[in-house]
Amino acid sequence: MNTEREYKSLVRAPGQAVPITIPQELEWQVPVKDLDPPHIYVTRWTGAPSQGPLECNSDNTDLHFITYTARRTEEDYWVGTKSYTAGVILPDSIFLHSPTTQRRTAVIKSAFDFYRIYFSQEVLADCFEIANGRPADTYLCLFEPHFSDDQVVRELTRSIVDAGRDNLPLGSLYVETAGLTLAVHLIRRYFRGAKARSNGTASPLAKWRLDRVAEYVEANLNQRIGLDELSTAAGLSRAHFAAQFRSATGTTPHSYIMRRKVEHSKQLLLDPNMQIADVAAIIGFASQAHFTGVFKQLVGDTPHRWRQCFVDSKSKLK
Repeated sequence: MNTEREYKSLVRAPGQAVPITIPQELEWQVPVKDLDPPHIYVTRWTGAPSQGPLECNSDNTDLHFITYTARRTEEDYWVGTKSYTAGVILPDSIFLHSPTTQRRTAVIKSAFDFYRIYFSQEVLADCFEIANGRPADTYLCLFEPHFSDDQVVRELTRSIVDAGRDNLPLGSLYVETAGLTLAVHLIRRYFRGAKARSNGTASPLAKWRLDRVAEYVEANLNQRIGLDELSTAAGLSRAHFAAQFRSATGTTPHSYIMRRKVEHSKQLLLDPNMQIADVAAIIGFASQAHFTGVFKQLVGDTPHRWRQCFVDSKSKLK
């Protein structure tokens, strides 16, 4: 039987970089601690046993986390002495894990590909206050471990995995925002100790805070902008900022920034000597293809056709 130590040597040899967006877990069910942002972690655990089943063990954790199964896997899984799986886990399965002092054990018998989203107690405390209108007065343990058929959890988890895999500008901002939305949903659905709940709608971001965020975005359209920078500009925690921003604008920070980038790109496209690839680079897109896809989604046409239509309409006026 393979051990987790042998798995680590397959994941990354000394001195090698791992060319993936979502980092591999180097310890099973342990998040990578140096990720940004500091309270939501997205990791991947993938590979195949080389000489018999792969046994993994992990001890106590104070984190809630979600495991998303990306491929059919044969696995036995226990928390303490309680068995949760003994056989095949199908693709697109969602398993919710809760804080525990008991040892978690898995015996993986086939090729596997798991994505995990971890939530610290700190970020859940922020989201609790958003969901319930008051601070949490207890250590949060939302549920017992279980497979979930919650469609909101599934769709948000899929979107986070997809955004993280694509290695695109603002992917981290999308992951942060969707992760906080997911955390608020988990609080609202699973926490049973709250005697009083809010109406589920965060108060809108104050105009002066919104103005500061808008100014920051306009000054940094050529940069990658994360939720940390936006919440700092607003003077709020990430969770409170994301909820209040959406309440004030009706959109997510990610969508807002994409729209501002596209509007700025139109001014650059008016210069006939400016190559579209150069426009994409100036406004912080990783590639012309990504810029073209976003532009078409928001405008309804490609940058090339939009510029050509502008040139044609200008010629007709002469």
